[in-house]
Amino acid sequence: MGDAPDLQRLQVELRAEQKKLVLMQEVAQALGSALDLDHLLTLVMEKITQLMEADRSTLYLFSDDGTELWSKVLRWICAPATARARSSACR
Repeated sequence: MGDAPDLQRLQVELRAEQKKLVLMQEVAQALGSALDLDHLLTLVMEKITQLMEADRSTLYLFSDDGTELWSKVLRWICAPATARARSSACR
């Protein structure tokens, strides 16, 4: 009887790992096919944000002369419940 919770936990962990693998495959596919750097960075940030199970992420890049730091890609992912709670921020 004690094996059922362990089996369920393992199934949940397996599904999470499978999701990570799919996201990484999507990133790899995008790296091999995207020609537009801005589109590629946006796609990679979206997938990495999902992979890390974060609700937001930012990619910072240095200016050409290395004196300034710029936010290049901002990602905000809202879950349905979060979207209702913060509807103005999640649009």
